[in-house]
Amino acid sequence: RLHMKPGKPTTFATLDSRSFSNDEGEGEKRWAFALPGNPVSALTTASLLVVPCLKRLQGVARSSCGPAELPVTLAAPVSLDAVRPEFHRVALSLRGHAADAPYCVRQPGEIVAASTGVQRSSRLLSMRGAHALACLPERGRARLVAPGATSSLPAGTTVPGLLIAAPPPLVAGAPFLSSACGFEATTPPPPPPIDGVVVAVAIVGGEAPADARA
Repeated sequence: RLHMKPGKPTTFATLDSRSFSNDEGEGEKRWAFALPGNPVSALTTASLLVVPCLKRLQGVARSSCGPAELPVTLAAPVSLDAVRPEFHRVALSLRGHAADAPYCVRQPGEIVAASTGVQRSSRLLSMRGAHALACLPERGRARLVAPGATSSLPAGTTVPGLLIAAPPPLVAGAPFLSSACGFEATTPPPPPPIDGVVVAVAIVGGEAPADARA
């Protein structure tokens, strides 16, 4: 069980290749991820665990495997989980103070994160329009992020945000985002092919697990 929300019931295992097929050579190993059954949990853990793993196997530098991180400012108060830190789905926008401000983002706190609504792991609509995961602490650590906070973080609190989708054009073109996170607005070239590696991702749901190989 992972100490995170959503995505607690996530499994990673190293299996003998014969677990997949009798045609595989004896002694060969395969890596397997078993992701939670709720759709938001599966998408979140895939973004944070599976995609970085695949990138690393493709030869991407370790420092570039995880989602790009940037500081975001909460647009409204957000309640915290009592026990687990949460990856809260948010939509990003720019807060400007002048006509050209959206193109001149220089300081953290000017990229605003608005919650996508109810954050139940079964509610796939919370992923609609989400550009990032706002990293929220559990209640016991709230005061470390916002002095005096207990069960929620007030509007205006700055927290880390992990990009899970292409941000809006104005955000993508912001110099702050490009320089701080190495994020480019243009589409990157496709990664090199994986040679001889099989990664199985099992989505564990109410019925028989689905087995996908890459």
